[in-house]
Amino acid sequence: MYSRQDLAGAEELLNGWIADAKAEEDRPSCLTLQNELEGLYRVTGRAEEACRVSEDSLSLIGRMDLTGTVHHGTTLLNAATANRAAGHPEEALRYYREAEEVYRNIPDLPDKDYYRATLCNNLGQVYQQMGDDAEAENYLREALGLIEGFAGTDSEAATTKSNLALVLQRLGQQEQAQEMIRQALLYYETPAGQKDNHYTAALGAAGQIAYAAGDLTEAEAYLTKALEKSLQIFGETPETELLRRNLETVRQMIR
Repeated sequence: MYSRQDLAGAEELLNGWIADAKAEEDRPSCLTLQNELEGLYRVTGRAEEACRVSEDSLSLIGRMDLTGTVHHGTTLLNAATANRAAGHPEEALRYYREAEEVYRNIPDLPDKDYYRATLCNNLGQVYQQMGDDAEAENYLREALGLIEGFAGTDSEAATTKSNLALVLQRLGQQEQAQEMIRQALLYYETPAGQKDNHYTAALGAAGQIAYAAGDLTEAEAYLTKALEKSLQIFGETPETELLRRNLETVRQMIR
């Protein structure tokens, strides 16, 4: 359903399965399904609902005696990301730091660098949200250096490059920002990238960077495509409304 961009159908299935898992007291399945539902709520602009689900999931971790495990770390990451999307950066930072501590204390954690890369990418976005772009750049560059060491991580690398491009633009490094978003869009032009849920965010970032460079025609093209893609995948969300306002601003300037 995700690949067909049927998010409403996916939500209906997930909620049905969660109800079944709760009725059967199948806690492992419930945890897996709730983490998935949380992600769906987040990308469809319902971050507060995602936060609510994350609290239930963290409660399940305690009841299942999974504190300190990879499952705990993943659930903390999801809770942090939900809070970041909901505009609660301090709470998000607290959860990310807890996840960092969990991963650090698992001595035989496989692919530890991959987990570190995911964490750094998310920490970079929190500091970006808090207005600390210098710290955001440090974490995003660390994430990119780690993730590019793994095969099959083109999507993760493109997401990190898109985030880093915005940070570089705000730091006044316009040429580096343009090159970084160009690299990110190379992935999104592939068949896999066209179906990636992060594609719209990358297009929005490209529009913002083009606007900052004074190229209003290019900014309009990117923002138009971002809005169309976002509506196609997610429907009406706070993000689509923001894209619509930004696009209208650019079009008025062109006129």
